[in-house]
Amino acid sequence: MKAGKELESMGVSITDELTVEVGNGKTIKFWLDRWSGDRSLRVTYPKIFKIAENKHARVADYVTVLQNENQWFITCSRPPNTDEEWSQWSKLLQQINGSRVSGKEDRWGWKPDRNGIFSVAAVRNHLNKVEANQEDGEWKFWNKWVPPKVNYFSWRAALEKISVKRELARRGMSLNNLLCPRCGVNEETVDHLICECMSSQRIWKEVSNWLKVPSLYGRRNCKELLEHGNMLKGSGEWKKIINVVIQAALWNIWKSRNDKEFEGHLRNEKEILDTIKEDSFIWVKMMSKIQGIVWERWVDFNIRDVVR
Repeated sequence: MKAGKELESMGVSITDELTVEVGNGKTIKFWLDRWSGDRSLRVTYPKIFKIAENKHARVADYVTVLQNENQWFITCSRPPNTDEEWSQWSKLLQQINGSRVSGKEDRWGWKPDRNGIFSVAAVRNHLNKVEANQEDGEWKFWNKWVPPKVNYFSWRAALEKISVKRELARRGMSLNNLLCPRCGVNEETVDHLICECMSSQRIWKEVSNWLKVPSLYGRRNCKELLEHGNMLKGSGEWKKIINVVIQAALWNIWKSRNDKEFEGHLRNEKEILDTIKEDSFIWVKMMSKIQGIVWERWVDFNIRDVVR
């Protein structure tokens, strides 16, 4: 679902906010959605998920609905062959046999909506409420010149609530390893991803040089980075631009991490810095009322005379 993908791109899992009433099972992913029990079957039965033939199968792909019962046919690349696999296989069948699949349509619900209706509008309304809370002062780094999803990501990163490997493991997800996909040396925590990874450190050093500000390199976490930008000398407008750049950097570090983890593509620091410059320029140009900012000067961050 498009709305779900947008939230996942921010590092936010929506599984805790979604509910589903099983109907015909045509829209529910058997292994990945939380439709039987409190957790996804992928998390509850990791050994069987590992040998599952189609990890994106729908519930409807595995069940035949008869008059008085459901018959399940789960395809695996091989039969279970260890005591642990057989134990999980037996418990899995016992669990799903307690679920009823019918000819009705599946019904998805969204907890934050008072009517339980899931829609793009309901998700965006949830994000808007978060934005309103931040503007009321609960999160002082909310910046109207930055896209809402990036603001939201920065907030979640400061709370250490984005989907890095340590957080996924804490939720019970089975992973091959907990190593940072970019350096491959240290455990991937939020602080490591944002500040400690050698790749991130080089990015913050280059961003500092471009902005001509005291080094952002060496900050311990996301909140320290944002605080550092807020403490720099300059007008409120100037600090707001610095905040835009810092959030653009946070966002692109996250995207580069996902490129490596899911696509196998490792972006170099120059490529990431160029994207940070492009994103932040577009946001300031489109969302602020500052006149006189042009790309030719932005690339050297030569804008002091046009900022109040």
